[in-house]
Amino acid sequence: MDEELIRKIVREELEKMLKEGLKIGDNTIYITPTQIDMGGGRIVNLGAPVNDNDAVRKIDLQGVVGKVLLAFDDTELSTTSTSYTSLKNFRFVKNSDYGLGWKKLYVHAEARQATSGQTTYVGIYVDDVLKAEITYTETSYTLKSTVVDISDLADGIRSFDARVKVTGGTGYLKLLEVYGEC
Repeated sequence: MDEELIRKIVREELEKMLKEGLKIGDNTIYITPTQIDMGGGRIVNLGAPVNDNDAVRKIDLQGVVGKVLLAFDDTELSTTSTSYTSLKNFRFVKNSDYGLGWKKLYVHAEARQATSGQTTYVGIYVDDVLKAEITYTETSYTLKSTVVDISDLADGIRSFDARVKVTGGTGYLKLLEVYGEC
């Protein structure tokens, strides 16, 4: 096939795609000069690259990425303290310019209480502020989840801390998984 004819066909197909969208299975993707819409998700161009040597443009991943694993720890730790004691912690970056403008943290914790009739509490702290509390009375490991809203936090380095306290006996925290969502 002639090279000029190939270019013409490609150009026509691209123009058609821009007008009608790109169909992939049951989904249609619409591309404009400022954004890409993908049924429920969107990539929006927020401006020029951050600096001249930066190939990444400022973008906002609106519902595109979904949940991203930020931390995972499966080490068994315990406490007998009746005050919150830090057992698992990490730091993470919140940076809206690079698609890391986390709005929610999905926390999954596996814990237990060694003594029947006592309670273990797992406190979820972000930047030293208690955001959620998960309660365990079970004597065998039980997986429970909570969602923490961090949309009000400014961009920067943030701290996450899973602190544990008990009413008596020994509280155990084993699995901790934390996912971020923009």
